[in-house]
Amino acid sequence: MTRNHQTAAFSLLASAIVLAGMTLYKAGDMLESKAQAEMVTGKGLIQVMTTTYRRDAEIVYVLDSRREVLLAYLYNPQRKQIELLKGGTMSIGAAFKKAAAAKGGGVKGPRRRIR
Repeated sequence: MTRNHQTAAFSLLASAIVLAGMTLYKAGDMLESKAQAEMVTGKGLIQVMTTTYRRDAEIVYVLDSRREVLLAYLYNPQRKQIELLKGGTMSIGAAFKKAAAAKGGGVKGPRRRIR
């Protein structure tokens, strides 16, 4: 893997972790008051991060850098079950394109001033 690919993969992972943290923060009414990354690991273009969801469950985030997809699974260790969360698939590439368009990147016309 070239240095540019490594830099891109690292940037994508960092962005995914930030997005995951923001998602957990916004879903505060469903989660405990603090979201803590218990473990982050990966190999090649796949990165995995777990966070505590409830006392009896965890969320497992899987970032596939090759397909530019972030997946969120609910894992219940007592029942030994894992399932994809509703809405638990996010296209990272599409999210960045949407954010760039919302900021004015690639959009024609006057830009709004942020106050």
